Amino acid sequence: TVPFLWHAMTMRIVVDDQLRIDRAHIELKYLKSPRVIEAKEYELLRTRDADARAFHATRPWLKSGVQVFVDDERDPTSYWLIGSRAGAALVEAMRTRGRSL
Repeated sequence: TVPFLWHAMTMRIVVDDQLRIDRAHIELKYLKSPRVIEAKEYELLRTRDADARAFHATRPWLKSGVQVFVDDERDPTSYWLIGSRAGAALVEAMRTRGRSL
C-alpha cells in the first residue's frame, strides 16, 4: 500500500516544448517570468496570498517551488505555482527550452 501511495502522490514534471505536470500541460510560449519561490513566500502563495485563478501543483511536504506567469489572453489562469525541491533547475529548463521566457 505504501509504495502505491508514494507513487500516486509524486508529481512528474517534464519540460520540452511544453511544461507538463502529470496530466496538466501548457506550451512554453504562453509562459513568462519563471522564478524560484523560497519557503515563506511559497507558503503564502499556497494559502493567504493565493490567486483563485492560479494553477497549483503543490504537495504539503514541499517547502519551495517555482512561480511562472501565464501570458495568454484566452487563458484566465494567472500563474502556475509548482512545488519543487529543484526550483532553479526547473526555471533553467523553462528558460533554455522556451527561449522567450
